[in-house]
Amino acid sequence: MFSVDKGIIGKYHYDVFPDLPQKWREVHQRTLKGETLSKDRDVFERADGSVHYTKWLSQPWYDQNNEIAGIIVYTDFINELINTEIQLQKTIDQLQRVMDNLTIGIAVNSVDPEVKFEYMNDNFPKFYGTTREKLMKSGSFWDEVYEDETFREEIKQKVLLGLASDDPKLKRWEFVPITKNGKIERYITAQGVNVPDSPLIISMVMDVTEQKLKEEAVIYTSNHDFLTKLPNRKYFEEKLIELDQKRFYPLLVTMIDFDGLKLINDAYGHNIGDKALREVSMVLSSSIRGSDFLARVGGDEFVILCPNTTSDEFNDLQLTITKNLQSVVVEEMKLSLSIGYDIKKYETTDINEVLKNAENNMYSSKILHGQSARNETIMALFETLNEKYETEKLHSDRVSKYCKKMGETLRLSFDQIKELEFAGLMHDIGKITIPDNILDKPDKLTEEEWIIMKKHTINGYNILRSADKYSRLAEYALTHHERWDGKGYPNGLKGEDIPLFSRIISIADAYEAMTSNRPYRKALDSRIAIAELYRYAGTQFDEKLVEIFVKEVI
Repeated sequence: MFSVDKGIIGKYHYDVFPDLPQKWREVHQRTLKGETLSKDRDVFERADGSVHYTKWLSQPWYDQNNEIAGIIVYTDFINELINTEIQLQKTIDQLQRVMDNLTIGIAVNSVDPEVKFEYMNDNFPKFYGTTREKLMKSGSFWDEVYEDETFREEIKQKVLLGLASDDPKLKRWEFVPITKNGKIERYITAQGVNVPDSPLIISMVMDVTEQKLKEEAVIYTSNHDFLTKLPNRKYFEEKLIELDQKRFYPLLVTMIDFDGLKLINDAYGHNIGDKALREVSMVLSSSIRGSDFLARVGGDEFVILCPNTTSDEFNDLQLTITKNLQSVVVEEMKLSLSIGYDIKKYETTDINEVLKNAENNMYSSKILHGQSARNETIMALFETLNEKYETEKLHSDRVSKYCKKMGETLRLSFDQIKELEFAGLMHDIGKITIPDNILDKPDKLTEEEWIIMKKHTINGYNILRSADKYSRLAEYALTHHERWDGKGYPNGLKGEDIPLFSRIISIADAYEAMTSNRPYRKALDSRIAIAELYRYAGTQFDEKLVEIFVKEVI
């Protein structure tokens, strides 16, 4: 029930509502002609400027003769409803902005019978490598997102089974590859949340490409050798387990040792040794088949696993490696490998026995030609030193001749004279390790440079002792700068504790150096050089040997 202001009875409508807009007058006129009109959420602006929202209905009023006698107007102010709707829309718009700016993709959709989307933010289609328009087409999701048919069916079944399950773990699919034209563009992790009592799913997707690549980088680093980029021992042991199965027999295991790596490191430093290792790894990589597995399992050791491979095929592999290695030269040195193999043919054979046999065969090969390879390497080093420094070549030749004459004067045996002559020739081989700017310096060396120069005795020792042919000469290269009074280097040996040949080389070395031109001075007259030998006889040099050298050799 409501009360009516009786003061409006008998008045005209427009007298009661003098600020009624023109559009209402037109509505009334149309209603008087028989139209029924209505509107929801109509704006009504009063003369005072206030705005109201109305819901109204205007229909004809018929008299007893069914003639239009007036109009009936129903009007309801719905300001509160509209304000509520405006606030709700603001909230929705704000939520939309939040959803669109999330770092994840999010969508609301159903999946049965086909994927149909009710909503998705901007990132959702972006992470799947497609567009909103394409995904909104019913039934196009799986075909649009996963181009590989086999993988498409696999991931589809996982998703549908997961969403039908009560296990939350099954509703999360991690590191799913998204490919375009056969190339992986990104990795995603997706998750679905069922909306209770509804066929709808809240689908969330994250771009985890960076995380995946970092994880792969960590795995790669843990499985590969930093220097050569080849699989390491850890990876090899895992691969060995994988290939130690009947379908891969006969399984060929090839062990390879890089001959003379320590010699190269001693002669040129580890940078050149590392370069040589990289060269060897490239040769081996280019020599194997696509199905073979190559790994660096030690400092100078490599292994190749060849599934379904016979001994005849090993011979082909060895020939290929040898041929490819022939063209590789590092610092004027040819490289050499010792190779051994064994084959697992039966399940009952222990793979560790196969590995051991392959290693033993490799060491047998190393014994047969490894020393020869090191001998050749040392001669290559010596020749390189002589080619680079003409002064060193002349110096070594003259010292060698003086040593030979000393040996003959001392009535040494033929073999001893040859050894002394060769020792004089090779005594400075360690200088191959000294930087050019020091070896070629025209001025006197600084204290720091002199410390480096003195290392040539130790380096020469390390080089020569690595090969059986030159191992006896190593001691002379090490000790030819020792002094009779114990003040020499590197070990401060004294008197006859210094090997005889080293004492002879020391005198010949000093005399030749004094009587030859040097970058920092001209050659001394032989009489002055002899005087210097006598001056230091008994302190730097063996006094008896100086006397023999001066009187019998010079």
